[in-house]
Amino acid sequence: MDSKTRCLHLANNSIQFRNKFVPDYASMITRHSKNVEHDFIYIGDDTGLEDNHSYKVFSNSFFDVIRFALILRLYDKVVFHTLPNKFYTLLLPCFFFLFRTEKFYITLWGGEIYYEDNLSPKAMVMQYFSKIFLRRMDGFITHIEKDYELAKSISKNEKAKLFNLGSFYPSNIVIGAEGLLDKSSTKLNVMIGASALKRNAHEIIIDRLALLNGCGNVKYYIPLSYGDLEYAKYISLYAIDKLGGSNVEILAEFMEPSEYFKFLTKIDIAIFGHDGQQAMGNILNLLSVGSNVFLNVNSTTYESLNRFGFKVFNFEDIKLDKEVLDGNVQLADKMFSLDVTIRKQNAFYTHKL
Repeated sequence: MDSKTRCLHLANNSIQFRNKFVPDYASMITRHSKNVEHDFIYIGDDTGLEDNHSYKVFSNSFFDVIRFALILRLYDKVVFHTLPNKFYTLLLPCFFFLFRTEKFYITLWGGEIYYEDNLSPKAMVMQYFSKIFLRRMDGFITHIEKDYELAKSISKNEKAKLFNLGSFYPSNIVIGAEGLLDKSSTKLNVMIGASALKRNAHEIIIDRLALLNGCGNVKYYIPLSYGDLEYAKYISLYAIDKLGGSNVEILAEFMEPSEYFKFLTKIDIAIFGHDGQQAMGNILNLLSVGSNVFLNVNSTTYESLNRFGFKVFNFEDIKLDKEVLDGNVQLADKMFSLDVTIRKQNAFYTHKL
């Protein structure tokens, strides 16, 4: 009988930045894995972590980086869920060269490869070491081919392979087939952006919506629970001023995944102005319940979804008339369902290189 494949996962988590994705992922992959042993380590603290999977917590310290490096030899695969915290990004690449087989993989969340302008000297130093970290990876985990190509380019890592493992995180697994559709509202429900980050281009979207004058027939929802709190306050006031206080609902508090998915089912139109890659889980779930999604045509998200065959719209030409898109619902279920995701991931984890 073959021995189990051993996989180690590393993720960040703290009271300041609670990890919204990996704990649920750990529960899912542990429950559905076949002949694989998964161990999880979080850098930071145990805020928000539950007993639905086994884990350890390491500090962001030189000592724990060395401690982590010493256990790498015990595992067949090591998956980094985005770039780890400071000392790990700076120091771990010094140890990767000790391992000759393909072993190290990173899930691309976007922030690893899309950089803000006008970085501080400290941020520029971290950017430099982040590229070195990516250069040491054997594979990039993403279903967005353009992100894979960009990661290879900026890190000068031509050996890294692309691993498309479906939705990967539970938050990206589509909900359309679960029958949670809630379209009972007589108003048109419009979602603007997905976080309190300037990349969402909230002001541009709000200005365009104000010109359309949806009045009382439209309800605008703006999720701002994640990101820059000062920016969130500014956008809240800006939206209320431009669109009317009675028409705007600010989602300032973190929702549990089940509650948030239920919220997404009632959205008729969703508008995202970011470039690069962001909010993919939101977008896939919205497509799976038939929502009309407007995107920045210069984003990798727009390019990827078009390539997959989804019908998405240009956010420079917003219309407050919903189009029926059953094809998107069927395609989302075919590509990003739980069954498809688990099948791809089991094949990846059980394959010893």
